[in-house]
Amino acid sequence: MLSLISRSSCCMDTIVASPNFLACLCFHCLQLETHPGYYRRAVSESMGKRNATSEEIERDLHRSLPEHPAFQSSQGINALRRLLNAYAWRNPAIGYCQAMNIVASVLLLYASEEEAFWLLVALCERLLPDYYNTKVVGALIDQEQYCVLSVLHLVPWLPKRLCAAALVRRGDGVLEDLARDHIPELYTKLDSLGVLSMISLSWFLTIFLSVIPFESAVNIVDCFFYDGAKVVFQVALAVLEANQERLLSCKDDGEAMMVLCSYLENVHNPQAAVCSRSAFQPTTGSKETVDILTLVYDSYSKYGFLTSGMIEKLRLKHRLSVVQYLRDKIVKWGYNLWVLADSNSSYTVQFSVYTGKRETPSVNGLAFDVVTSLCEMYFDQGYTLFMDNFYSSSLFLHLLERKTLACGTTRKDRHTFPAELKDSTWEKKAKRGDVRWLRHQGVLYLQWKDRRAVHMMSTAHTANSHVTATWKLKVAGQWKKVPIRKPRLIEEYDAGMLGVDRLDQLIASYNVLMKCVRWWKTLFFHCIDIAVVNSFILFEAHRREHPEIPELHRAPRYDQLAFRMELVKQLLGIEATGFGSAPPPRESVHKPKVMETRRNCKLLLASRKVEHKTSVFCETCGVYLCFIATRDCFGEWHRRHKE
Repeated sequence: MLSLISRSSCCMDTIVASPNFLACLCFHCLQLETHPGYYRRAVSESMGKRNATSEEIERDLHRSLPEHPAFQSSQGINALRRLLNAYAWRNPAIGYCQAMNIVASVLLLYASEEEAFWLLVALCERLLPDYYNTKVVGALIDQEQYCVLSVLHLVPWLPKRLCAAALVRRGDGVLEDLARDHIPELYTKLDSLGVLSMISLSWFLTIFLSVIPFESAVNIVDCFFYDGAKVVFQVALAVLEANQERLLSCKDDGEAMMVLCSYLENVHNPQAAVCSRSAFQPTTGSKETVDILTLVYDSYSKYGFLTSGMIEKLRLKHRLSVVQYLRDKIVKWGYNLWVLADSNSSYTVQFSVYTGKRETPSVNGLAFDVVTSLCEMYFDQGYTLFMDNFYSSSLFLHLLERKTLACGTTRKDRHTFPAELKDSTWEKKAKRGDVRWLRHQGVLYLQWKDRRAVHMMSTAHTANSHVTATWKLKVAGQWKKVPIRKPRLIEEYDAGMLGVDRLDQLIASYNVLMKCVRWWKTLFFHCIDIAVVNSFILFEAHRREHPEIPELHRAPRYDQLAFRMELVKQLLGIEATGFGSAPPPRESVHKPKVMETRRNCKLLLASRKVEHKTSVFCETCGVYLCFIATRDCFGEWHRRHKE
């Protein structure tokens, strides 16, 4: 059975099972039948492995319904540990997200471990898609998209493009849309206070389990498995409407949050066999209690017309444009950044965050706009830009007009690529090292046959300049290095693009990997990483230019980690000499000495009654002891007789 609480007194008695409920029930049954032993294998594969996900799970285990008797013993904690680790093994793209522990602990109370596992799978992957991931994209879409505005006051050095994007992208979420349509007066008040974005995330992520007493919140979970995600919106709207009069009189966001918290803490379930103390003895001063069945009934009677289809349409409308679906990445949701970096030092000169499709289409295309905006300060100065095939287009002609050279890969299916070079016959017949090219309007189009044909564009190179490269060829069973011609254009392109590759490596070496509820925090920490790496690059360049300054002298292998440690100490106000070096090891007073005479080993004679002659003598202890490769009686004796 999936139903967690009896519906005998609920308004749902006569409702025919909804498609969401039947789909969830079918999914649950099919998974159990078609995957026998899957959960046991997931547990055996995941348990005992120490990683970032398992450590995060361990930190949250004892925060999961800590007042419930089931999780005050090792049996309940171990079951929850197995369940969460098994799901993290099944879905590494999600792994573990905070709030999953609360939902999983409730599922364990009403189902076996294996049943709870498949219910959690249905919850995370079907009923609430994109809620439980590193960016909690789904939850952010369902609530107000507030975010970066608060960061701008803290970080004035963020790029202006990011600031502009943040100001533009303050949008409404699904809950805001519903509140505006059905409780417009209250919506206006809450919007001015900024309350919805502060409270709704915890409501949705835990299906009210973290804000309503457990024995009452399970009724909402019950309806959730019955009718799907629309239930959380129904209940949220019902809670807001029930407190409308008091919320309208609130003067600030703190007072409004106190009103809502007081109301939710005093929701109780009269049918529950055991009720928590908080349900009947509220701590916020209010003595009114709310029947959970009444709250659920009101949510269905007033907002039961909402359907899953309506919710999905609103979600599609409000999907965060900054958070992108990354099809080719292990982590499917993330951010796209356009980066301008120095080819030699890997210094990040400028970057911009992709904020989604624009309302008005660009005249010249996205690639054109990105490059011109990032390089605006560097035009007409003779720089050379290296770029991949996303940017290679008629942009090169514009750059040439601005006295800026460019080189990059391209694709032959581009409409600007010459038709004379698009035929595939040459590629099939050409040998490795063959080249053909064409120059049009100052842009060189070149094709070089490696394992496959490489297509290039450049305004900075000639076609006749080559270098010698080598590739391995198997001849008569022997691998030999064969020289081939390689255009200098490609050689310099590879060297130029190394700047961005090295930048990625530097940032990835010690980056701040944090799963954040607010999407902008991940972007904020990435900005910090960029700033630290840039500081390291500038510091190293300054050291090379001024070797005569004693204060700049560092260890021969001074790397980014050492720089970060030094930076942390400076920010914390810790002197460089604050950490004393470890004292040198105390010189041992027991030293083996080889004597001319041989005597019986003291240890063998005392412990085994075995006579074995040795010439090794300890002057401190006055005993002969064996000290050979196969037997260290000298060390064993002194371990037993420590002074």
